[in-house]
Amino acid sequence: MADLICSMACKHRSKRPSRKWRHKDGRPCYACTLNYVYISRVFDMDGDICAVAGENNMAHCTFYEPIEGPEGDEGV
Repeated sequence: MADLICSMACKHRSKRPSRKWRHKDGRPCYACTLNYVYISRVFDMDGDICAVAGENNMAHCTFYEPIEGPEGDEGV
C-alpha cells in the first residue's frame, strides 16, 4: 500500500498534517482520506495543456474536488 500525499486544496485531503512526511522546506504534507484514487492523463484534444504544462505534468486525480471558500479561494 502506498502513501498518497496530496498537494492540492481538495475536499478529500486530510485536515491533520502527516507525522511521517514533510516537504524539503519543512512545510507539512497532507494525506488523502480516500481508500483509493484514480490517477489518469488529462484529456487534451488540441494539445494546449501539454504545451503549457509539459508532458510530465499531464496526470490528475479523477476524484479532485476543490474546497470552496467564501471568495473562491482554495487556500493554497
